[in-house]
Amino acid sequence: MTQARETAVIKKFFAGSEHQIVSGPQGQRGQVLILARLFFSVVLVIGAYAIDQGLFLGQRRLSQKDADVAALAGASELLLGGDPAAAARSIVTRNEPSGNANVAENPLVDSSCVTVKVKVPPAGLFLKAAGINPPSDIGAQAKACVGVAQAPSSVVPFVISRNNGSCFDGSGQPIFGATCKITIKNANGSSPPILNLESSTDACSDDRSGSVSGQVANGSDGTCLVENNPDCSGAGPWYDCAAVRNGDAAAVIDGLGTRLARPDSCGGTDFGGAAYLISGSGSDGFYQPADCDPSTTGVQMSPRLVTLAVLPQDPPSGNSVRPISAFAAFYIDGCGPEGGPIDPTCAPLAASNTSAEARHIILAAFNAAPAAAQPTKTPKPTDTPKPTKTPKPTDTPVPPSATPTGVATRQVVFGHLLKLVLAGHTAGPANSATTIFSISLGD
Repeated sequence: MTQARETAVIKKFFAGSEHQIVSGPQGQRGQVLILARLFFSVVLVIGAYAIDQGLFLGQRRLSQKDADVAALAGASELLLGGDPAAAARSIVTRNEPSGNANVAENPLVDSSCVTVKVKVPPAGLFLKAAGINPPSDIGAQAKACVGVAQAPSSVVPFVISRNNGSCFDGSGQPIFGATCKITIKNANGSSPPILNLESSTDACSDDRSGSVSGQVANGSDGTCLVENNPDCSGAGPWYDCAAVRNGDAAAVIDGLGTRLARPDSCGGTDFGGAAYLISGSGSDGFYQPADCDPSTTGVQMSPRLVTLAVLPQDPPSGNSVRPISAFAAFYIDGCGPEGGPIDPTCAPLAASNTSAEARHIILAAFNAAPAAAQPTKTPKPTDTPKPTKTPKPTDTPVPPSATPTGVATRQVVFGHLLKLVLAGHTAGPANSATTIFSISLGD
């Protein structure tokens, strides 16, 4: 049957019936409107969850930044003895002068941490149009802690204890402003103990630090912590204890010369440009290290700023393990004989690329070793002495500025302790001997 005949049969079948075949555009009326409404509804829902959720996430990121800064400001005031809660609120107000952000609750303050919650009203566009209620507010929380900096960088192997009379007073408190002296060679020629920062034990160490001179020159980024186990007993690891070894003055002075020969282009205002005063005044103020190389990631401190691991007592000679009582920031002024002039570059100490024997010769010269005795001659007979005249009065002699030749003396590193505030290090509980603090965001 042909197609024409089939069509004729179908039309005859439906003739006179209420059912009719409708073809062409007339049969599609209303479909576009229905599809448009469906499409618009889908777009509205997608826009509500895509655009509005993007706005909410952006607001939350800004709230998190406000909370972070507020918590850090509060922790700073906690360190400086101010009002942490007021400082946190003030920083949020200054960041959001329009009043969009505010501290949701009173900042939580304990002995070493400040917790801040910040909230802002939501800025949604589509949720209400879609009949969906947006959240009542967008919020974020931050917690900042302050305390002794755990595992600080640039630890040098100098041994310093709370018994050091030029650096700590009789009660073990650091003396700020006074010249702090660290002995690197005794008057009798012996070398005081030094830290062994490349110890193979579980004590605080950094196996990559290399030689003693290298540790002095470059500092050791180890795992040193303030003591939790004062007697260093147990099976370890003793990251709160430091290994002590016999001293090596030649290696120490070699490293000092190398360290202080490096360029120091810091842009600070205090301690030779190595640090900025951030609170307080003078020697009792808090300082922040200057960044000597902003093009390099992280704060590149001046080579004159080093970290000292403070021991509770002077260690005996020989190998041993001693607890770390605190960390102290030390600015190196220079070195020289005790009572003599200070060389800020320690240039006479530098002995790089020389043999051990040559280094000891330089050290001996630096020590002003006693001059060799000259042979005596038989005295000639003297004539009868003539009457002497009354001598004229002489001026009071001026004491020499340097140690006289032929007198052995201690050789020391001169410097100053300072309160240094770092960022990003883990903050632990501080103690009275601590001079390196950390303000960091916590959990």
